[in-house]
Amino acid sequence: MSTQVQTLLAPRSVAIVGASANRQKLSNIVLRNIKDGGYSGRLYPVNPNDQTIEGLQSYSNYVHIPEIPDLAVVVVPAPIVATVLREIGQKGTRAVVIISAGFKEESREGALREMELQEIAREFDMSLLGPNCLGFVNTRRRLNATFGQKLLNKGEMHFLSQSGAIASSLFDWAEHHAIGFEDFITMGNKAGLTENDLLMYWYDQLLQKQAASVEKKFNESGYAPIGMYLESLSDGTSFIEIASEVAKHTPVFLLKPGRTPAAQKAMQSHTGSIAGDDAVLSQALKQAGVIRCDTIEEMFDFSMAFSWSRVPEGPNVAILSNAGGPAVVSSDAVVESGLTMATLSKNTKELLSTHLPRAASILNPVDVLGDALSDRYEKALRVLLEEEKVDSVVVILTPQVMTQIEETAKVIGRLAQRYNTPIFCSFMGAHNISKGEEVLSKYKIPFFRYPERAITILGKMWWWKQWQLHAGKKSTQIDVTPVPQSVITYHLEDIRKQLIAGNQYLSSEKINQLFDDWDIATPASTSVTSLDQAKRFAKQTGYPVVLKLSAPELLHKTEVSGVITDVRSAKQLEVASQTLINRKTELAVAVRKNTQIQIQAQVEGGVEVIVGVKRTSQFGMVLMFGAGGTLVELIQDRNLHVLPATATDIEKLVTGSKVYALLTGYRGKTELALPKLYHLIAQLANLVQTLPFFSEIEINPVIVTPLDAVAVDGKAILSEF
Repeated sequence: MSTQVQTLLAPRSVAIVGASANRQKLSNIVLRNIKDGGYSGRLYPVNPNDQTIEGLQSYSNYVHIPEIPDLAVVVVPAPIVATVLREIGQKGTRAVVIISAGFKEESREGALREMELQEIAREFDMSLLGPNCLGFVNTRRRLNATFGQKLLNKGEMHFLSQSGAIASSLFDWAEHHAIGFEDFITMGNKAGLTENDLLMYWYDQLLQKQAASVEKKFNESGYAPIGMYLESLSDGTSFIEIASEVAKHTPVFLLKPGRTPAAQKAMQSHTGSIAGDDAVLSQALKQAGVIRCDTIEEMFDFSMAFSWSRVPEGPNVAILSNAGGPAVVSSDAVVESGLTMATLSKNTKELLSTHLPRAASILNPVDVLGDALSDRYEKALRVLLEEEKVDSVVVILTPQVMTQIEETAKVIGRLAQRYNTPIFCSFMGAHNISKGEEVLSKYKIPFFRYPERAITILGKMWWWKQWQLHAGKKSTQIDVTPVPQSVITYHLEDIRKQLIAGNQYLSSEKINQLFDDWDIATPASTSVTSLDQAKRFAKQTGYPVVLKLSAPELLHKTEVSGVITDVRSAKQLEVASQTLINRKTELAVAVRKNTQIQIQAQVEGGVEVIVGVKRTSQFGMVLMFGAGGTLVELIQDRNLHVLPATATDIEKLVTGSKVYALLTGYRGKTELALPKLYHLIAQLANLVQTLPFFSEIEINPVIVTPLDAVAVDGKAILSEF
């Protein structure tokens, strides 16, 4: 696929099908953008009505072109795109960009048209970009195959966008700030090429560049960053696999909308995209080392930061400001962004006190006062850049009466050229500071209107650097209790039989059998049909006991008051048993006929947590951990990990939860059996990966005591995959 993408992005010849002599038409704009942008390859307009277009010979039919073009750009009405595409395939062209709209983003009829395009592309083994896209830009070939603005500046950044409007906005913004790209690709509906194909292509290109470059330096940041705006993922699992490899070498940042139902609905009408679980997406991106942008503004900010700045080598930030208020606000932002305020050495503070007025603050943040001229900024900034404990500096300037805005920007720029420490600037205001921002832009120093934005970007850059540093290290593998193959085969066959019989839910007995075979601790329990049976069980195991209504379809027993705990005597057992018999009669008939009364030894003296695994459409099986019992919905302690998982991953899943403090001896209480909990989670992960028939399996609660972690109640939903 990388070779096919190469043919599309770096063609030796291009045909524009539907080219028009009318300069108001999109097809004419595409033609002029290619011709006037300096593309050195051969150009072939195709239009049955014009002999020449923009000084180029036009061809009435694709078949009449005197060679087989490497690339065809199609700009014709949607109803005839399929016919045109087949002609292109028959001619022998294997790379096509379809700019035309009117497909799945518009209607059911359009979706059928798009399916036909996919069939033709498969038939002729074509690389197809679009439909419903803006096109693409390759600055190395000076090829602007879009109906957007003029050719972008050259750079090392790669960018892909599923939105043409966001792409054109970024074009304009990047031109204003002289930010360069190697290529910029808009994808539209992704009927052919997907983000995974392009990521893989860029990864191959990246490895080739690194092999050819001793210093591995591409731009000021030292990387060839990849930015993305995507409304959907074509194959989430593959995306994460590829992105995690790419992110080991270069930053990858992504803006993906769809956090709310309103956005998900809007996306469907825009590019026909279907959204998945956003929390799972965020976790998957985090595992893959992909920086998730929260806003369009942040996506633009990363484009600047990764193009112009080195990535910080540590979390320690120094704030330099001519105003106290913004400096204090910035101190909060540093901590909230996962960074730390650098502790300045005694020598640094002494140097600052030498250069600054007595009223200035020589602590961090460093306040050079409102009357600071450029020389005071210069002296203070140089001292901070010499400080070993400073990993990055945020320079804040407010336009006060004496402030030398342009000269201060030049001072910062000159120092940035001499030191490797990242410098981010926030020149606050609007009209008065615009000249200063122009100077910063010339020196390629990232600048932001407000300091919190600068610090947020620094924080996420440092997060990625940490991920990159740890990505190459081997994690401890899960130490699971092996399950005999004969036992695995038995359960595989048994679950298949249940699916064939139409059973979607597993019974408590079957779940407990699975847990026992996978070394997941459970309390003694049994189903009873009489009070005498219940009493014999309680006498054998000892009080207290728990009584439950149990049925495969009864997924939330507490919602029907189907659980009675802390039964401590035979008399209480009689009352509890009769209570559940009465409640059973209140259940729906379909559920009632499968409902039994279950008695279980009560686990005492622990903390309730929830452990579960759910199959998702985008990323496969996802592990979940958090506070359990009846507080699940109230506390909202939902911690996720996309499987597979290492022992380190499982430990992080638990230690990152709200309930973790209660498991470690909170306020002098006895520390609970964390190793047993880790083992239970590992065994459950192994269970669902061994038996691939679960849509969802959940243990709630798992009770963690000082001695064990016990699966008290489980539910399992089956699905054929």
